[in-house]
Amino acid sequence: MRQLFFLFVSMVLALPAAAQEPALRLGNDVYDNGRAATVASQGVDDAFLAGGRSTITAPISGTAHMVGRWISVRSAVGGTVYALGQRVAVDAPVAQDVTVIAQQLNVNASVGGDLRFLGSDLTLAAEVKGDALVSSEFALLDAPVKGDLLLTVADAEFGPNASVTGRIIVYESEIGRTAIPDFVAAADQIERRPRADAPKSPDLFGWRAKERAIAQNATPQPTTEKVITYARAKLRVFLIYALMAVLFAALLPRLFEDMYEELEDTPGQSFLWGGIALSGLLGVSVLLVTTLWGAFVAPITLFAGALLAVFGFAIGIAIIGQWVAIKTYGEKTGLIHRCLTACLGAAIVTMFAMIPTLGWAIQILVASCGAGALALKIMQPKLFAQS
Repeated sequence: MRQLFFLFVSMVLALPAAAQEPALRLGNDVYDNGRAATVASQGVDDAFLAGGRSTITAPISGTAHMVGRWISVRSAVGGTVYALGQRVAVDAPVAQDVTVIAQQLNVNASVGGDLRFLGSDLTLAAEVKGDALVSSEFALLDAPVKGDLLLTVADAEFGPNASVTGRIIVYESEIGRTAIPDFVAAADQIERRPRADAPKSPDLFGWRAKERAIAQNATPQPTTEKVITYARAKLRVFLIYALMAVLFAALLPRLFEDMYEELEDTPGQSFLWGGIALSGLLGVSVLLVTTLWGAFVAPITLFAGALLAVFGFAIGIAIIGQWVAIKTYGEKTGLIHRCLTACLGAAIVTMFAMIPTLGWAIQILVASCGAGALALKIMQPKLFAQS
């Protein structure tokens, strides 16, 4: 948490640097952000960089706090490196610790303290003088680790230069699966534990779900149990859909009638405007995230989009049931009738949702039509206004 706090502070403090060229310097500290955030001057203590590319090209005596898509340490760091990005490269010595959250990390220069990595791909090609805590999907270790090594990986490979002086604690899905050569560590240095027990290791790659699936497939269920399990799952889906539609039909009867008329009169327009509304809210959220201050507003637009999709789905389910009921035995009114038709719509949508591949498209179509009918009712765009 302390590392993430420092990274957040670095982003906030780097804001004034947007108007500076090339960076803002306060005392011996450098603050820079933008497309390319760089430390290129001498005599820098701490660096706070947030940019598309964050790079250290001149030695610093203190700590580097770096956020960006591509992060590169090309000159010596006298303190600790904290990095959050996509690709991180440590190509110059770091006197203290290196803590990184990234998709890819390449360590090509010595680390004087501990190495901590959480991500997808690690290549260690330089000495770590302290401990190494690695939680990743793939790891290539080809350098000495003078302290302990804690390893939580799906696939690990050890090069000829790899060695571990202290303990090796390996968390793996199948005990003994990770091959550790004798030149890396003796057998009494190695401790193997189940991956599900790994501490400080978020399940980023769905390991636990994969393990459960493997175990379940190893002991297949009888056909009767499979049928019962499948039926229960679909019953839960039906009950959720029915509850959504019944609440809408029972609590908002006037809106229910208006939405039915809107969808019956303009189904194509409702679908079009539903797609525009939902994709517009999603697109706005993505654009807001790309700006620093807009990131605080993005959750609101995402919530609005999710709320519109849920409400639109409930509307679509209820209206489908009403339309089928009217076409079958004529139009009726009343609370009980609306609730029953809502349940009918839920049953129909649940059955269509069971169609492979096409089921998701049908559910999106239902949500878009309902959201569009609501959007037309509220906004009344001039393109479809009644003359």
